[in-house]
Amino acid sequence: MRQQLKDFRKKFGRDPLPGEPVFFDPVASVPTATSEAKWRQEMLEVLSDLPPQFAYAYAKTGLLLLLEEQAEHYPPDAVAEWKAAIGREGQRRRS
Repeated sequence: MRQQLKDFRKKFGRDPLPGEPVFFDPVASVPTATSEAKWRQEMLEVLSDLPPQFAYAYAKTGLLLLLEEQAEHYPPDAVAEWKAAIGREGQRRRS
């Protein structure tokens, strides 16, 4: 988040205003939200530094749960799907 704020300040010369996207399209001349497809691709690139099951689970579910405490903020069925994805990919990597 700090890096995104730094990038925003560098691009637009100021802090983001309320309602402006911190994760912005770097080629736009005004603060414009990044497309969902681009956002997902960027997240997968960031996740490439983590064990592969995290990227797999994110790609499959759209959720990013790195800490058990985060699970309480999501519907139980979504958390179950994410945990199943982590388990399946982890099992594939061990075989």
